[in-house]
Amino acid sequence: MHLFSALPWVLMGSLISPLVLFFECKRLEGYMFPVYTTESCPRNETEWDERSAVFYCQGKSSYACLPNENITELLEFCYPLPRIAIHQGICLYLDKARSEVDSYDCKIFKYGCPTGPYFGSTVYKYPSCISIGNGCFLAEPSCESTTQQPKEERPEQSNKSELIWILSILGTLVLCTILFISIAIYRRKKCNNRQQTIDEENQETHQLLSHIDKEKDRDGDTDKQRTEDEKVSESHSVLSVDEKETDNKESEYEKFIFCQWKNDDDIFISTKAAIEVSNIIKTSNLVIVVGHSGSGKSAIIQHIALKYRKQGWVVKPVYNVEEVHHAFKTVCFRKDKTIFVFNDPIGKESFDEILYHAWGCYRETLGLLLKHV
Repeated sequence: MHLFSALPWVLMGSLISPLVLFFECKRLEGYMFPVYTTESCPRNETEWDERSAVFYCQGKSSYACLPNENITELLEFCYPLPRIAIHQGICLYLDKARSEVDSYDCKIFKYGCPTGPYFGSTVYKYPSCISIGNGCFLAEPSCESTTQQPKEERPEQSNKSELIWILSILGTLVLCTILFISIAIYRRKKCNNRQQTIDEENQETHQLLSHIDKEKDRDGDTDKQRTEDEKVSESHSVLSVDEKETDNKESEYEKFIFCQWKNDDDIFISTKAAIEVSNIIKTSNLVIVVGHSGSGKSAIIQHIALKYRKQGWVVKPVYNVEEVHHAFKTVCFRKDKTIFVFNDPIGKESFDEILYHAWGCYRETLGLLLKHV
């Protein structure tokens, strides 16, 4: 009885603990996706996986922990990219105005600046990129913080946390095993008592009851199987409809992006360049708009994309060539009715070798999409 009464509290604790961990952070406003403040970022792979599981980053998004644009606090969020690639000598921060990560040159750091390319999921290997104070990175020579250089995690602490984790798992397994054994013993005793009662009854009555029970069980199994088959068939039908509807609908994130485009388009003034791009796109499958920073490249392509969207075209803002590949593979892909809008395909301020090589991985897909350019 004590085991059964304690079990609900054990299960409730395992369900509530992620929620308590999640609401330790404060959500911030003004970003295109949920962003929360945090006291510290994960310090190793285990802690990183735990925080990523709490934020439930899936599909085309990945968990990230970076400073804000003023380098005054750390932020946690699901960034709309499956993987964040970072060059050597660079730390990242989250720009609020654009809701995008931006680079920070850390070559002036006294220590800890990344010496090779890495990914956002391994930023814990470079604690200098997430150690901040007084509005600056602590590793900067000009930072006035009195905080000392972050010390590496001691092996004793790491081993202790791993031991606690292992003991927790073993304790859960032991409780589950005891529970299953108790249930099995209880059912066995119940079956033995029932069999003993039946044996004491009249033999003819016992045979008659056994025959009736078998008939009922057979009929019940048939009805149960028929009901389960009908439910499975209905679930498949509903699933097909839901998938079809989901494929044809724009995601909430895309709707948010289009809303932002429309706000920017309210003050758009057509230029000779905008008219030229609009004419070229009628006969070409690929149009590249190039110009200096602030010359209106994004405004032109967003204005044209919104115009085609009103005409029933599928407009998809993408952030890497892999998204184009996955969209092309879907069953609902609308040939000759889809426009991909891609900003900074091979780098923003300068040439990005990682992004450039990514295009070569999907050469076959691009060849099928762009039959004539």
